[in-house]
Amino acid sequence: MRIKIFNSVPEEDIVTSLSRDECIRRLREHTDPAWKIWGQPVIGNFGKSAIFLRKRKYYSNPLQPILRINVDYVHGKTLIRSRFEVNTLIRVIILIWMTLFLFIGGAFASLSIYDLLLSDAPLYARDIFGIFCFISVLSLASTIYRFGKWLSRKDQAYLLNFVRSLVL
Repeated sequence: MRIKIFNSVPEEDIVTSLSRDECIRRLREHTDPAWKIWGQPVIGNFGKSAIFLRKRKYYSNPLQPILRINVDYVHGKTLIRSRFEVNTLIRVIILIWMTLFLFIGGAFASLSIYDLLLSDAPLYARDIFGIFCFISVLSLASTIYRFGKWLSRKDQAYLLNFVRSLVL
């Protein structure tokens, strides 16, 4: 199951007449490894089957998009398939956190709503507080997610233009 966090830029295929090795060489030449503090504006991680690119940031943003590139040689041309992802660890943390929150917090909030609406018991501050906490944490999670996306709002277009400029 994939959590789709960045949907604004679809997957893109780039076809070029350059060889596969030349495309990889150009990308390697214009990127830095993650351990370098200063240098190129794009950080690259070159694996055996995929290349991962991200824009260099001097602050932490766990929701920063990562461009995953697969370079294949098809019918005499090089096909570059690109897709945006978020760090796998971050996706797992978001999935676990939101699942636990919705089940546990949702259960407490629904009990509080039941006590407020259907129970003959007197009104307790804990019932209103339970509903308020559930809505507050949900709002906070949504705000943090939107702020992380806002911080990286131009990264997707930048990375795609970066790849296009090197291989076309």
